[in-house]
Amino acid sequence: MVYEFLRFVEETEPTYFIMENVSGLKGAANGDLLRDILARMDKLGYNVNHGILSAADFGAAQLRRRIFFIGVRKPFPKVPMPEPTHGQADGFLQVKPHTGVGEAFAGLPKILESRNSNSPPATIFANGEGNGALQDAAFVLPVRTSRQVSYKDEKRKTSRVKKRGLR
Repeated sequence: MVYEFLRFVEETEPTYFIMENVSGLKGAANGDLLRDILARMDKLGYNVNHGILSAADFGAAQLRRRIFFIGVRKPFPKVPMPEPTHGQADGFLQVKPHTGVGEAFAGLPKILESRNSNSPPATIFANGEGNGALQDAAFVLPVRTSRQVSYKDEKRKTSRVKKRGLR
């Protein structure tokens, strides 16, 4: 996907771009992958700053570390990486405390799970509204189904389909 993104940048020639990926990309192939990506970005005509950022340091209720690349067309100078907005206050930087899951979910309406196994899962608000269709909801929390599908289940299914020549 990284190289497909770079192809898109090459075709569209934006003034700026932001790309993110898993933080492990930094050490992949002993750092050769990162060096290749940065060299290609340079060859496309971009000054690029990169670094690993944690979602928690920007107000998300999760510890997700990702590598970010911020590119700008030459001759513009590199764009600095953003400063965290959340974390431990050190006296110098005034940041908000990290957000916990409880705080992120605070104020959301209670939801109940449909127990009828003959129908698809439905989300019903505790106040009686709902019937499975969410209207005017900012986002939806998934409702558990009676059977959780695991990665192994999906892999087995894919393997069986491939053996039968259906894919």
